[in-house]
Amino acid sequence: VWFGLTVFIIPYREDVKTTYAHPGKGVMNGVEALIREGILPPLDEQAKVLETGSNQGSNLLALQEKFGCSVVGVDISRAALDVAENKVWKGRRNYDFRQANVLTTELDRALGEEVFDLAFTFWHLVHLPRIEEKKRYLEILKKRSRVLVIMEPVREGRTGEIELSHDSSYCLSFDDWVGEY
Repeated sequence: VWFGLTVFIIPYREDVKTTYAHPGKGVMNGVEALIREGILPPLDEQAKVLETGSNQGSNLLALQEKFGCSVVGVDISRAALDVAENKVWKGRRNYDFRQANVLTTELDRALGEEVFDLAFTFWHLVHLPRIEEKKRYLEILKKRSRVLVIMEPVREGRTGEIELSHDSSYCLSFDDWVGEY
């Protein structure tokens, strides 16, 4: 995206089983491809990276180990963030985890005035319903990042569908990521 317009999209396929068996692999492959193509400037120790929907921070860990960048993870789950801080990231430096519901104004407070070299989502937006608050959330990410990368699943023939189950507590929203956001 350049000046708010999508210039091009790099199609990328990732096997769900492989990606979840090797945390960080899908994000790392995508980021490395963007750097190779010259879309994303190389990350280094000076870079600051944000992942919303970070869970325990496995994607951020892979990026920090490879590039030495400072990372910030945001998630709604206090339990996931506790595991991140007390197990996954214990003894490490240059990280911060913040709890926030990205569909409310909590995200603005959690990020303060920070601007990130890279902000990304990875299989996160698909779990949020297609509502106006989701569009506002993406606008915040665009405003707070030099580069925003959305790595979300696309299901041919299902774009625009929303699948809810478990008393509406679980959501799969197959949005038109480019067209809508």
